[in-house]
Amino acid sequence: SISRILVVVEDITERKGVELALRDSEELKSAVLDNSPVGISVRSVQGTLLLANKAWQKIWNISDEDLKQRLHPREKLSFTDRDTYLADHLSNIRKVYESGGTYYVAEVKPLIQQEGKAEWISQFFYGIHDENGQVDKVVILTEDITARKKAEQELVLAKERAEENETRFKALHNASFGGIAIHDKGMILDCNQGLAEISGFTVDELIGMDGMQLIASSARDMVMANIVAGYEKPYEALGLKKNGEEYPLRLEARGVPYKGKQARVV
Repeated sequence: SISRILVVVEDITERKGVELALRDSEELKSAVLDNSPVGISVRSVQGTLLLANKAWQKIWNISDEDLKQRLHPREKLSFTDRDTYLADHLSNIRKVYESGGTYYVAEVKPLIQQEGKAEWISQFFYGIHDENGQVDKVVILTEDITARKKAEQELVLAKERAEENETRFKALHNASFGGIAIHDKGMILDCNQGLAEISGFTVDELIGMDGMQLIASSARDMVMANIVAGYEKPYEALGLKKNGEEYPLRLEARGVPYKGKQARVV
């Protein structure tokens, strides 16, 4: 007898294309998740962890083994205000479900008690909808903003220190028995009441004035030469008061940083 074999040939190009596209899509999603600098996690309405990327693990100090066990950060880390943080966190997840949209938390401070780990984080919550248009998962984007917050705090402290130093300087400035002026290439930037009393000008008149107007014409070349040379030893010169009277002066100057630039205090 003759055996008959039926051979069916099917063009599966389209199906293979779809499979390849799906595979490429999964690889792309994995690449985006694993290389994102922002922590990405997906949770159920009950708060169960469904998915997390490498950045999220780094922020919360969660290992691959911990992730397999669906370990929540509360079981791994110690918080100063842990209960409040976790209550707010679950509340934010519920708000996404209830609103059917997004809920944003600008900045939170979980106060993780681990050296070198996140202290300040920024979080963004948004919902993933099912085929019925209902939120069935919540995506949480978490960014470690500790470095930025510390930089902001340093700027605030630096400003406070600068203001404190300026207040102290002015107190000493005006308590001095002599005249004190801060100048830039001769132009007076600041001065004390002592200089006003010596020269006969008011403080307001002195600030912004060319300091050479306080020096008798016969001594100006010498004083300017000392300014240009950065001379810092005491020396004598002739001063000139507002009423035109000349009088002997003892001058001594130092280079000082003043409001972000180099100046001289005399």
